[in-house]
Amino acid sequence: MGCGLVDRVVEGLPYDHITPELLDEHGCEYSAHGHDPVLLPGDKGDMYRFSQQAERHIVIRRSEGISTSDLLSRLLNQDQRDGARSGFMLTGERIAAFRGQRRKQAQDAERLVLVTGEFDFVHLGHLRILQAAAELGDFLMVGLVSDGQGIMTSSERAISLLSLGCVDDVLWDPPACLTREVMEALNVSVLVHVQGHPDFGAHGPQLLESEAGCHVVELDASNEEFSSKTIASRVQSLQISKDLRPHLTCRQKVRELYSTLGMVGQILQRAGVEYWAFAGTLLGAVRHKGLIPWDDDLDICICSSALPHLDHGGVARELLEAEGWEISFPPENQHQDSSPLRPESLSPKPFLVIHPKAPNGHADPGRPRWFRDPNIDIFVATQPSDQDDTVNLVDQSFLPKMKLPKSALYPLGSLPFGELQVPVPASPEVLLDNAYGQEWRDTACLGNAHSERSGKVRLTSHDMVAACPGGELMTRVKEF
Repeated sequence: MGCGLVDRVVEGLPYDHITPELLDEHGCEYSAHGHDPVLLPGDKGDMYRFSQQAERHIVIRRSEGISTSDLLSRLLNQDQRDGARSGFMLTGERIAAFRGQRRKQAQDAERLVLVTGEFDFVHLGHLRILQAAAELGDFLMVGLVSDGQGIMTSSERAISLLSLGCVDDVLWDPPACLTREVMEALNVSVLVHVQGHPDFGAHGPQLLESEAGCHVVELDASNEEFSSKTIASRVQSLQISKDLRPHLTCRQKVRELYSTLGMVGQILQRAGVEYWAFAGTLLGAVRHKGLIPWDDDLDICICSSALPHLDHGGVARELLEAEGWEISFPPENQHQDSSPLRPESLSPKPFLVIHPKAPNGHADPGRPRWFRDPNIDIFVATQPSDQDDTVNLVDQSFLPKMKLPKSALYPLGSLPFGELQVPVPASPEVLLDNAYGQEWRDTACLGNAHSERSGKVRLTSHDMVAACPGGELMTRVKEF
């Protein structure tokens, strides 16, 4: 119900013929559609043929130069997109039609609210944020910032914004500096700064009230999971090769994994534990810029010198446990939980797991204690001596033992991982080449991590997208 042109939504209608009886049932005078036919499967003919025969159907000419298929094409070909190629033409009459006669006038507003952003490919995330902003006053003006690089042109974005019921007017290309004089000229009472959302962050005005001459409100949107980037990723994931689709991780788990990495990463940083993405998580950061769509856990690596922080009484362990996390040890590393954490105590596999505590302290039926989702596998790198210029990495059944120069690991950098930033080695490709060979760049290995028994699939550009979460991001482990 975000569209200001819609009065009521009826859910659950069958994809079938629209009949006069159906129109009467829902109190409708007419059905309406574009001038193109809607052919039903099974040779049933046009969906609207019965309402057409009853002279209760209206044909609406479609806007030139823009359609759902056109927008999807732009999303799937972002590296080749050029918004200027759109054939959509904006006129004053069209603006008036979308704005509608029911809209208030800015000069009559008692409390005008201004919020600025890019609003490329207007979506549910924008709607929810704008609705929250609209509640701060009686007139919402949206400042539309456009650099010409988006999926939609500024004209298309403006019309999309004007069609929203919570938006009263659109300001094209607001000044970069929103001074007191600008605010007074626009009759602005409240200036909204949206925090924690990629579609707003670059242009959110950070002004003191004394400078802006109006009340400045900080609106936290860090828990809003929809952004133009996530919408694009979701559409692109529809193009993933059919051989990979049966192995895709469900969006619920994808959401949990992103949230887990964000929360645990913050805790480790607070405790002074230096870590970096490893194995499948590093591969995802480099190749997909996020979680691999068919990965189901997280992998990080720490230096052996950080192990005391994760031991009993260690700062990191206490912070993790306070936030609902637990550290466990797979049986193959033969570690006794009461023993001090040292590389040799984790022999033969330097490997431990961070996972949520079981609800009420009870173990999950049928699940090993160390295999409780969502989990982070922590691998341990050892340095033979202070004088040695190399680092030894894990010896696992699915990863070879690696001896790399320190320069391949340090100084650590960072890469995008979905909406997060994850620490990575200085030369991540060197580590990946050692772990997986040269083929990791264009080949996926399904099954247990690149073993010879795994099925191998040659990747296309459509496969190299990040897994996209759905639903609201979880912020507390107890909600898992």
